[in-house]
Amino acid sequence: MSSLFSDVFDSKLRDSWGRFLKNVRLEDVEKSLNKDVLDFEDFLSLISVTNDAFLEKQAQKSRDLTLKRFGHTMQLYAPLYVSNECYNACEYCSFTKDNVIPRKTLNASEFDREVTFLTRQGFQNILILSGEDQRKLPLSYFEKLLERMSPHCAYKGLEIYPLDLEGYIRMRAAGVDGVVVYQETYDEKVYKELHTAGPKRLFHKRLNVPDWIGQSGIRHVGIGALLGLSDWRLDVASVAYHAHYLTQTYWKMKVSISVPRIKKGPEGFAPQDEVLDKDLVQIITALRLFLPDCGIVLSTREPENLRDHLILLGVTQMSAGSTTNPGGYEVDPESLKQFDIVDHRPVENIVSVLQNKGYDPVWKDWDGEMS
Repeated sequence: MSSLFSDVFDSKLRDSWGRFLKNVRLEDVEKSLNKDVLDFEDFLSLISVTNDAFLEKQAQKSRDLTLKRFGHTMQLYAPLYVSNECYNACEYCSFTKDNVIPRKTLNASEFDREVTFLTRQGFQNILILSGEDQRKLPLSYFEKLLERMSPHCAYKGLEIYPLDLEGYIRMRAAGVDGVVVYQETYDEKVYKELHTAGPKRLFHKRLNVPDWIGQSGIRHVGIGALLGLSDWRLDVASVAYHAHYLTQTYWKMKVSISVPRIKKGPEGFAPQDEVLDKDLVQIITALRLFLPDCGIVLSTREPENLRDHLILLGVTQMSAGSTTNPGGYEVDPESLKQFDIVDHRPVENIVSVLQNKGYDPVWKDWDGEMS
């Protein structure tokens, strides 16, 4: 039987990182920054509270390394929400089953309208998203959507409820190029407090989902934590450790990391550990230096000035002109959003910003039919 991430990660390991972070000295940070290849303890030094004096140097090294690995390019993608049906109770999410809201699931013709809207804007990288309710959203539903969008998109991503290995093999056969799954937080205690009902309450099962994606032969996995649900430094450390494990275990699979910050949720839910703008810069640049070939994804959750700045520091993929509600582009713009968008600029404005900074927007990274 293949090993899984839960075999190498637990709360004791995470606690040991917390002790290490408390003892990082300024000279440790400087020593780590002077290395060409970082180990995990170097990464911890770079995300420590001690690292203020060297953030500018860290940002410059991250910029240089990103340009070396990825060039002056930025991949653009669009999220396409198809349903807000959900069977989980998550305190921070507007789609939680306890939230009494109108539920919406796109039918085939509505889905076609959304895809047409996005492809006319230039998008060839589309990520299908939904709430997590396999009873109302069976795999056959997504298979039909993938079949309908295949002639129009080079890259078809999926962010839905977690599957088992057989489910991901089935999705690969249906044409999925990549899957995104967030652990939300790697703090098991906080995770159980925030996820009180539904399949998502099973912490270790979700922890191993990226393994099943890798074992299925799907070419790309995206992981991340919702920063602020717990101690952000320990969650970022957990994401980095997880990403490194995946790159070593499934070397044919591309790994990317998302760095969303939790702002507010239903009924006044607020983050436990606020992530400041300068913290996000520290996170992204440290991730780049530790994981030079991993993609780093930035969504429209972030304000436009910050997003424009982060283009230069390590981000390789951005969403643009996004909505977070089912049918939000064309079909039903007033349906409930999963979370609020902060950068509302249309796609053409994002393209202009990139070009003014000397970057080429990439709409089509690779064609799945050629793999």
